[in-house]
Amino acid sequence: MPLATNQTERILLAASYSVFLIDVDGMAHLLGNAGARLSFQECEPITPSMKTTATYDSAAGTFTLEKGVWRGTFPIDDLPSWIRFYRQQMERYPAQAASYAADIKALEALIAELQGRQ
Repeated sequence: MPLATNQTERILLAASYSVFLIDVDGMAHLLGNAGARLSFQECEPITPSMKTTATYDSAAGTFTLEKGVWRGTFPIDDLPSWIRFYRQQMERYPAQAASYAADIKALEALIAELQGRQ
């Protein structure tokens, strides 16, 4: 069952144990494993000017990525996979590169923050 669609016709689906992004090309891309939580409100288009934030919850062992009305919470071990995913999206969708760059910047800042705590 689709949770939300956006202006680029991607549909996010939540399976019982995995979260997939289905692109218009029909390819499924694994986004998260068990423990991933996504939430949506009434969708407004996500624009490059929207600020992306990434926060860490040490008690839960998760990180949350937020942009506009979109929010996803994932196991901290999935953080490198998300950075790889957004880099691939930049290559596949150059017109949206600025939006993905903001996501990568937020995730890399979170990694730097976590490394600073060690």
